[in-house]
Amino acid sequence: MIRIAYECLTENHVAAGILAADEDVDALLIRLGQLHGLSRDALENGDADARAKLAEWFESVPLLVADGDEDDATIEAVSTELKRIAPDGGALFIDSIQTARSAEPLERGSDLRSRINANVRALKRAAKLDGHTVFASSELSKAAYRNASQAENVNALSAFKESGDIEYGVAVAVVLTSRPGTHALIDATVVKNRLGPGKPEFILCLDHETADVHELTSADAPIADPLYDLKERVKAMITRAAGNGVSRKLIYETIGGNKQRLLQAIASLVDHHILIDASDGIRFPLPGEEGFMEPSGSTPLYRG
Repeated sequence: MIRIAYECLTENHVAAGILAADEDVDALLIRLGQLHGLSRDALENGDADARAKLAEWFESVPLLVADGDEDDATIEAVSTELKRIAPDGGALFIDSIQTARSAEPLERGSDLRSRINANVRALKRAAKLDGHTVFASSELSKAAYRNASQAENVNALSAFKESGDIEYGVAVAVVLTSRPGTHALIDATVVKNRLGPGKPEFILCLDHETADVHELTSADAPIADPLYDLKERVKAMITRAAGNGVSRKLIYETIGGNKQRLLQAIASLVDHHILIDASDGIRFPLPGEEGFMEPSGSTPLYRG
């Protein structure tokens, strides 16, 4: 969303309001600075020149940033202030629906679902009454991604955490899931689209150095992650082992190729908890271990 906000400000000259209720405001501002070409390290370390350049840019654009921890930082308050800056409507960004707050009174003892539903109503009012284009992030329930196979997970459209109102209240819904074994690739699926035909699937590549995001095709994925093919071959071999640990030596003897790159691929999978380095070798996590995913179909990922 921050990339979209930056694009609104710099390319489309649209006022942007951001309610940071999930992410720390300082971290959000640093990512905007990265998108503007400033060094993350310089900003985090308090470099005076980098911070001066960031402050100068902030002064030049119609940007409103609100800290969700502040008492008056409700969705309605930010929408109203953005309306003052942009009478014809701006771009309102809420991070996230689960953590933001609405000014709508709730009954004593109301649960999280009630609060989220109130937030969705506030977002709809921001769009209809104040004329803003609203972007909001949402957490997903674990049922949306806990299984090894997406076919075993709940329908992505009904997976938004704690609220069916999110499903029915939005015009466009995009579900983002990290691709196992890599820091950079995100699978994106349009699960609802009232604004146009089709529900495309695509891949996003994160550039952690610049905080930017680029769209990729499936054919581009191996290019974005040089170890992609090796990781897929390692996972396929471990899957065939049906829960038994496999030594690095056997993996290398079976797959072959450049040993150092193969070991790097295994290390990356272990670092991401896709695989674990157990006493009996490399294998998928067992129930109760970090990274465990339910087996799908007839392909066992653990001893049963």
